This record gives sequence, structure tokens and C-alpha cells, in this order.
Amino acid sequence: MFSNALRKTVKPLAAFSLLVFLVFSSSFAVPNASAASATLTEWTLPDGNSGPWGVSVDFLSKIWFTENQSNRIGMLDPVTFTMKEWDMPTGGSNPRGIYIKSSATSIRVYFTEYSTNKVGYFENATQTFFEWSLPADRRPVSIAVDDDDNMWFTESQNDAIGRLNPIGNVLTEYKLPALPVPAGTVSCGSFTSQLCPWGIAVKTVRTVTGTNTIVWFTELRNNVVGRLEGKSGTVTLFNLATINPIDYQPMGITLDSQGNAIFTSIGDNANRISIIRNSTATVADVNIPTSLAKATSVTWDSNRNLAWFTEYRSGKMASFDTSNPVFQFLPNVIQCTIGGSNPGAPNCASGSGISQPATSQSTTSKTPKITQVIPSLITTLSPLPSNQFTEYALPTTTSGPNSAVVDTGGNIWFTEQTSSGNRIARMTIIVPFDFSLTITPNAVTINQGQSANYSIKVNLVGGSTVTVTLSLSTSPPAGVTYSFNPPTGNPTYTSVLTLGTTSSTPIGTYPMTLSATGGGITKTANLNLIVSSLPPPATFDFSLTVSGSSSATITGGDTATFGLQVSPLGTGSPQNVQLFASGQPAGVIATLNPSTGLPPYASILTFASSPTTAPGTYSVTVTGTGGGQTREATVSLTINAPLRDFSITVSPDSLNLAQASTGTATVSVQSVGVFSDPVNLATSNMPGGFSASFSPNPITPSQGGTALSTITFTVSRSVGKGTYSFTVTGTSGSLVKQATITIGVSGCLIATATYGSELSPEVQFLRDFRDNQILQTFAGSNFMYVFNAWYYSYSPAVANYISIHEGVRTAMKYVLYPLVGILHLSSATYSLLGFGPELAALVAGIVASSLIGVAYLALPFSGILWLFRRKIHGSTRKTTAKWLTGVFSALIVAFVISEFLAVGPVMMVVSAAIILTALTIGSLLPALTIVEYAKSRR
Repeated sequence: MFSNALRKTVKPLAAFSLLVFLVFSSSFAVPNASAASATLTEWTLPDGNSGPWGVSVDFLSKIWFTENQSNRIGMLDPVTFTMKEWDMPTGGSNPRGIYIKSSATSIRVYFTEYSTNKVGYFENATQTFFEWSLPADRRPVSIAVDDDDNMWFTESQNDAIGRLNPIGNVLTEYKLPALPVPAGTVSCGSFTSQLCPWGIAVKTVRTVTGTNTIVWFTELRNNVVGRLEGKSGTVTLFNLATINPIDYQPMGITLDSQGNAIFTSIGDNANRISIIRNSTATVADVNIPTSLAKATSVTWDSNRNLAWFTEYRSGKMASFDTSNPVFQFLPNVIQCTIGGSNPGAPNCASGSGISQPATSQSTTSKTPKITQVIPSLITTLSPLPSNQFTEYALPTTTSGPNSAVVDTGGNIWFTEQTSSGNRIARMTIIVPFDFSLTITPNAVTINQGQSANYSIKVNLVGGSTVTVTLSLSTSPPAGVTYSFNPPTGNPTYTSVLTLGTTSSTPIGTYPMTLSATGGGITKTANLNLIVSSLPPPATFDFSLTVSGSSSATITGGDTATFGLQVSPLGTGSPQNVQLFASGQPAGVIATLNPSTGLPPYASILTFASSPTTAPGTYSVTVTGTGGGQTREATVSLTINAPLRDFSITVSPDSLNLAQASTGTATVSVQSVGVFSDPVNLATSNMPGGFSASFSPNPITPSQGGTALSTITFTVSRSVGKGTYSFTVTGTSGSLVKQATITIGVSGCLIATATYGSELSPEVQFLRDFRDNQILQTFAGSNFMYVFNAWYYSYSPAVANYISIHEGVRTAMKYVLYPLVGILHLSSATYSLLGFGPELAALVAGIVASSLIGVAYLALPFSGILWLFRRKIHGSTRKTTAKWLTGVFSALIVAFVISEFLAVGPVMMVVSAAIILTALTIGSLLPALTIVEYAKSRR
């Protein structure tokens, strides 16, 4: 036991030493260093036999763990030697699995409660537990959380994978199918579980089609590793018994950087680490060097691309190098759908499925127990390498290492679960100093009297940097001097070796050896110095080459380009080099950009062909001349006949029309290649009661352009309601293209739903009034086009609601009584003026819309205007009537002009505006009259 004075001295000193060690080890950890020695640091938990189980690390490098026996969540700060422990809200819950999600403001510690059938999380910022109760006998073990904060966990006694969405407290359970093979012999609680799902790992995949969570799991008693797709419910079961007829008992599982599943097997005759590739049904199966190791958990080390696992029975921590395993195909892989949500895979066997049992949430705040814990042991572990494995034997062989995790600094943390362990431990890989030496180039040729430079790179490979000194271990020849700049440095650094000669240095090749020494290590590299005589007199020459491919294939009318490079040769002064092309076929124009210049320079040769260029393969010669020298390069140009075709589309590709109405669509003909011929348009598959016309027809697109035609569909009254498909065909010579358009035909939806049948007197009257009177006129048919677009945008939904609600249907009959009466009066008005159908349609529309305003809108408008009665004066009604009369008169003039000129689009706007104006007059002027009268009576 430490005395108080000793504690005050040792704790700060130990904390500072450990902090320096952490910074040092994290700063210089390097990949693939698992075969080096390791420093082991162990912290004993304050309470004996706490049974530490799961372990995880947050973004502050604090270690979180579950205490399965003492019923707690714990956290170790390895810098301050502070340990905090929170009692679980429910006694005897036996927390096991743990998972951390961290952010800048929050740390959530997710956990499972094996004995009390709960899952939840601890919010560190508020010291609050959030728990969700599962149905009885679920026995959750392992837990993981996807990117959308859904909790995924294994239900070891329910043979299911659970998912809990904390928003709305939604619990979903995926009942797993059983393979027709004997279950393993390992215990899973009370043996009521046939499969015993145990380990779990999740990966969230986001694509343009949505988000999917891939869930990997192990079945401890069924010799199966499975993969569940949360979006579709598709489960893939990898039957390990088909690899090797042994009792695997797969337990821990993790995912590497590519999403491949790595899992451990604890069966006495299994004793192995396995990998299943995510993309293929292949597996690598590797025996652990130590027999009966019982590897309970595995975690991925992205710093070193290694898998670390615990050897529970042999008391070791080990790494597994996954870079070069031998894969084999799994002969028995079963894929099916749980819940039938994926039509691409068959439903899983009877007994499996998706259910959503009830769950409830509870919230509890807890105060931690805080303890200062000094490491109980700091020692060095020697590696035990064997093929793809490196094992480290722990000082206490019965400590029971159970779960492991790797922090961002490359430290390996694990729990020691047994009563002889009862510790949280950390392994830090000790990387010895090493460096590499390279020299570029390793050979230099110079003339007498010149100097040669070599670039030397000294790279740090591992450990802490120390000073490295450069030298030439082989003496240079007479007449050659050398220097390093700089001669020493701390890796990683660069130096320049300069070798100098004189005009009397002998001609020849001189091999030398470069040495670098530091930290007790010496590295060497060979170099050569080649000394030549002075060069001959300078002469100019050049080379002409094709950059990239020297052949191209194009279609007549297209272009092709080639890259050319003009490079200087010899030692003479640069001379201008001019380029020109020859041998191209008729109709092809060749250009060079640039066509002249001083080497070195690059030029682009462009061939522009025409649609009339004769197809064939042509050899074209590019000639360069300059400085009395001529050089040639050849390229091959293949020209194919141009494409002549067209495509046809209809927009929109669907219309909704009423009986006895018309609609239009646009037919587009797009030229493909050099096509520019007339295209004749026609329709087919058109039943009786429909007619169609094109304007114009035929149409001729320009080369590479588009031609348009308007197709007008007419639907007679005899056409039944429903959906009809028509084919629009474009023909030009032997070319035939087709497009499809769909037309939906509907009747008077709201009236039919209200009166119960299209044969009711009211519906027949409305249809006769529309078809036999209004639609028979130019003005009426254009107005109905606008009205139908508005009416059929909402009427299907309203009619459907009316048809299924008896009370609403009865109320609508009373609502429509005034409308039917008004339209009877309008029909009578039309009949009186039958000698002039266009005038009759105008007057009938004005009568109907003004009376509709009086009947349906005057009283509501009166109530609204009464709220603003103080702003309404005696002249308001007169002024409003004056303005409305002016607008109405202008619209009547526009109506007459539209009738005279027969301009359909203008008539659509004018007729709709007249109806709306009459509706406003019929509602607003009576409302103003009522308000003024009411004000005068007060």
C-alpha cells in the first residue's frame, strides 16, 4: 500500500511519464510493426472480480468498458490515471457489449444488459442512462450502431438480430433461419437457443438509391457466419461446416477497411481466424499457432492493416496479417429474405421473419464513483512470430483477455476478465529506429572538367529519429573531388553529393560506395561516375515522332487529332523546323498547330473530314524540314461512312382527357448523324372514338437538328373511361421509328361520385350541357380545355373521398343542388339564343358564373368584408362596379376579336378571364351591398 505522501509524489510523476510515453509512442507508430516488442501497461480495477467484458475508445482516447460481474459501466483516462464507474440502473443486469459514438459535444456509450434483457446508451455529457426493455429471454450480447443511430444487437436466446431506433422507440427483430445441420456443443445460456447469435459488426452504405446497413454476425452454436441487409431483409448464411467438418463455434467478428468479415472460432478443434470476402463467397481459414487458444474477440487495426485478437485460454494477445491469405470458395452459401421484402431472393425457412414487439424507454441519472488508479504493471513483451501471426504472452496466463480495441495512436486495449486478471490493459508497439538510403541517379556521365550531382534521400522507417552521417566508403579516383550538402541530418532529410573533375581527370567509369551511419546502423548504396572526353563540335539535328497513338478511326464529317513532338538532337544551335502533311484523301483538310517552331516543341495535327469523304484507310506522312535536315513521321487515318438515322419522341408521353374533348402533344424527330430527310408521321392501335392529326406532316429535321409536329387527339363522347395506349410511327425510306403515348379518359368525376352513377339524371344533364351545347362552339371548346386542366388536377382525389364517405356524399347533393339549377338556367339561356351558338355559349357562361358567385360566394365575402367595414365607404361599391364593368367590357371586345380571328390560345385566356370576372361580379357586388346596408342600419 502507498502512504499518502508517497501517493502525492508518485501519481503526478507516473502520470507525466505515461503522458510522455503515450505522445512518444503515438507519434512514431508505423504500419506493419506488429513483429516488434511491445510495452504492456495494466490497470487493476478497484473492486475485485469486476469481470471486465467489452471495451471501446472515444475520440479523446479515453477507454470505456463494461463490468459484467460488478454491474457497471467504467471509463479509464490513461493520462490522468482517473477511473470513473457508474452503477447500472438495474441490478444484476450483467452489461456485456459496448460501442462508442463520439462527436465534438457528446460521447454516447451503447451497451447490452444480458440478464435483464435491455439495450441502451449512457450520455456522458448529462451522466444519464437511457434504457429500452426487450421482451423476455432475448439475452442481448454484442451491439453496434449504424450511421443513422440505429442500435443493432444479437439476441442470443431468441435466435434473432435486433434493431432499435431510439426515435419513436421502434424495436425490430429479424428472426434468423436455421440451417439443416447439427448445432454446436457450446453452451448458450439455458440451451434454449438453437443458433445463439453472438458477435456483430455493421457498415452503413449510402448510394444514390438510398441507405443500407450491412450487418455481419456469428452463430455460436450453428457453425454459421451471416450477413443481413437491413434495407431488404436479405440474409446470406455461410455454412462453415462445408469448409471443414469441425465444430467452429464462431464468436467475435469485425470488418476490415474493405468491408471483409474477420471472425474468430473458439471450438477446441477449430482454434482459428477466418476471413470472408465481402464481394465473393470465398473464405480464408488459418490455424492459430497456439493450440486451444480460444480467441474470443477480434478488432481491426487500420494503422497497420492487421487484425488483433484475444487468446482467452492461453493468456495471449496476437495479431493476424491479412495481406496474403489463401482463399477458397464456400460450397454451401444460402441466401433468402426475412419478411419477403426482396423479390430477388426466396423467403427464408418457416419460423424466420420480421416482428416489431413492444418496447419502452426509461431514463436514469447516475453519479460516478471516481478512483485514482496507478498502473499495477508496466513491462516489455517479446513477440512470438509464426507465419501470419505474432503473439504476445501476458505475464498472467490465466488473466483471460476477452475483448480488444485499437485507438487512433495504434495502442491495443483489452480487458482481462478472470478473477486473476480483473484489469484493463494496453499494449504499445515498440518500433526500433531504422532508416532507408536511396541515391538518384546511381550513374552520371560528364565530360572532363565538369561536375556531377547525386540526390541522396535518407528516410525514417521506424522509431525515433537520430543523426545520420554520410560518407564515401570507396575513395574517389585521382583528380575527382567530392562534397555533401549537408553531410549529416536527422531522417527524413535530403542531401546532395557533388563530384568534381578537371580537364586532366582520366577518362573511364569509376564505381563508388555511399555509406550512411547512425543509431548503430549502416546503410550503403552504389553509384557510378562516368568521365568522357570533351564533346565534338556542335551540329544541329532533330527528331520527329508521334505522341500517343499513330492511328485513328473516325466517321465521315468528324475530326481526328494526332500529337507530334519535335525534339532537338546534337549540340548545335537550335534551328527553325517547319512541318507539313501529305497523302490525305480528297475532302479531308489537314492543319498543323503550330506548323513551325524552334525545337523542342509540340504540334497538333488535325484532320477535318466531310460526310462525302470516301471511306477507307489512308497513310498520311508528316515531314519536318530545318537546318538542312529532313525527318518524317507516318500516321494512319481510317474513315467510315457517316451514320444516317433519326429518333422519335412524344412529349408529354401521357395525357388525361375528358370525354368529348381534345388534347395535344409534341412529336420530336431528332437527326442522328447526317440524316436530313422527310419523316412521315402516323398513328396506330387507335380504337373507335379516337382520332389524331399531325401539323405539319411530314417534317424534315436539319442535319444534327430537331423537327417538331403537333399531334392533336380528339376523344368522342362514345369512348369509355379508361387508359389507352397509341403508337406514333415515323417513317423515312427504310427507317421506321416508334414512340408510345398513353391517354386516360375520364368523365365528370365529382358529380358521378355524388349521385352514384353516370346514368343519374343530374350527371346526364351535365354531360349533355357540356357535350351538345358548350363543346359545339369555338369559344366553349377552348374554355373547356382550360377548365378540364384545372378540374382534373384535383377531382379524382375529391371524387374518391366522396365515394367512400356516405355522409359527405349526402352533403354534396345539397351543395350541388344550386349548381345544377344554375346550369339548367344556363342551358335554357343557350337554347333561347340557339340562332347564334357562339353568342349563346358566351351568355350562358356569364349567367352561370355570375349566379354561382351569388349562390356560393356572396355570403362568405360579406362576412370577410364586414371585418374591414371601417375601410368601406359609400363610394366603394360604385368604384368597384365601375372597375369591374371596365374590365368586363375590355374582355368582351377581346372575345369578339378572338372569335373573328379564330385564335385558339387567345380564346382560352379570354374565355377563362370572362368567367372569372363574372364570378367576381356575382359575389363581390352583392357582398358590398349587404355590408353597406348593414352599416346604415346600425
